[in-house]
Amino acid sequence: MKRFRLTLRSLPHNISPAMTNGSVKFRCGGLLIICFLFGIPTTALGRQPDPVLYYGAPLIPWTRQVEPYRFRSPRTYDGTVKYYDSIFWKNRSIKKLKIINTSSMRAVHYQNTKPNDRWEGINVYEHNGAGWIFVVFSEQEIKRIESEKSKQKNRPAKPTRRRTR
Repeated sequence: MKRFRLTLRSLPHNISPAMTNGSVKFRCGGLLIICFLFGIPTTALGRQPDPVLYYGAPLIPWTRQVEPYRFRSPRTYDGTVKYYDSIFWKNRSIKKLKIINTSSMRAVHYQNTKPNDRWEGINVYEHNGAGWIFVVFSEQEIKRIESEKSKQKNRPAKPTRRRTR
């Protein structure tokens, strides 16, 4: 029984005519290009973007703040829950709790059990087809955030240079 070996010469000439007639450097370069084209997109598609931190709480990139501590998710409810599941899947200090599941509203709560973190939990909910995120803080942390905001407002503005023409 004759064994068949797949080599560059056994490929049809219409698929890779330059590779069969070229030098060793050209053949290796062609293989590197093929590996690059097929290898990079699969790794890039599997990675989630890094979260944006809001007083220590992770948010999906490109969220819009609607009210204090309330954000509009750029994804659907299911996409938002999948994003947070992919972020928190190894974290033992985060617990996922279902709050409500009705035809008009669904909600999930991610509880943070770390004592030193600034945020206590994240509520992800769907209302009228839109995904929403609410960051839960303790009363002490809310007072601390408000005092930080008031300190920033009371700071004098940095002097700016006026440009002369």
